[in-house]
Amino acid sequence: MHQLINKALQSFFPEYNDLKVEDELHIGSWNKDVHYKISVNNKFYSIRFIGNNRSSNNVFGEITDEILTEQIRYTDYLNQQGIPFMENIISIAGDRFVSVEWKGSIYRVVLFKWVEGKHITACTNSFTKLVGNTVRNIHTVTRNFSSSVFVQESHLTGYAKFISQIKHKRDTTKLSPDIAKKLNSYLHIAENHIIRSKTDELDFIVQSDLNPLNMLWNNKHELAGIVDFESIGYTDRIEGLAWLIKWYSRIDGIGSTQMSPDLAKTLFDSYMFENAFSFKEKDRLHSLLWLSGCMNWNFVKKTIEIIDLQDKTTLKQHISFYIKRGEKLKSLLSQM
Repeated sequence: MHQLINKALQSFFPEYNDLKVEDELHIGSWNKDVHYKISVNNKFYSIRFIGNNRSSNNVFGEITDEILTEQIRYTDYLNQQGIPFMENIISIAGDRFVSVEWKGSIYRVVLFKWVEGKHITACTNSFTKLVGNTVRNIHTVTRNFSSSVFVQESHLTGYAKFISQIKHKRDTTKLSPDIAKKLNSYLHIAENHIIRSKTDELDFIVQSDLNPLNMLWNNKHELAGIVDFESIGYTDRIEGLAWLIKWYSRIDGIGSTQMSPDLAKTLFDSYMFENAFSFKEKDRLHSLLWLSGCMNWNFVKKTIEIIDLQDKTTLKQHISFYIKRGEKLKSLLSQM
């Protein structure tokens, strides 16, 4: 990999020395990108290699060259507006990314200046309030960013594709009547939430994956930088808020299943929801919150794996767990 990094850097620096690979990042991620923290000439950078066939989880669209260029243009826009994002390093030829061939594969390579900061995943009332204020500011600024490149397609289309993947596995696997009934009931709940979530307003471009691992903070609890670009595109603004509530209501960290209605209300209030959305959109928030946690890639992948194993007991437990999780998520809005 050191040789591949060397080959890529030739497109960014006329000359350089003292290349060091400091760390490999995002090991175990859902995609096959390779991502490193490196130092070049005693300065730190983030370098990411984006290959083809990144993942079987592509229901939310592929990142074409045109989309990648537009996503990086958006990060430039945020920096220009005073919102810290990783700063893109332009190639010698003036491109926002370059392509390199390595062992028969083509990688698109994006280089950013490294952002120093810390992740905060265990949420407190004061931190969740800070997140709500910060993200509201980001969303307000980005309303002025427009694009003719991003496809205006709802994330609900992705959820529907997830359901289709599970149905295909169900229809090509012999399931017992009782487990098929339980699975069908769950899918019916998901389809009803999609119906209740639908909107024709997809005119909002934003980085929709502002989870705690994509935001870095300094010691003064100021935003040091946003560090991920692949989820930039058109979205439903209230869907973005649903994800924020799911992420920033967790008391014990991002992997915790313990969620606090008090923290959810803090996020809700600090974002100033009442000034941004109508009462009708508030009703949609319940279904979008359920979908964010109960019809995501983790659920789909695990469901398909269990069906392949023909493990009736585990599948029942799996679905029961997510039914309870859905109730927990909806209960987060009980105080609003």
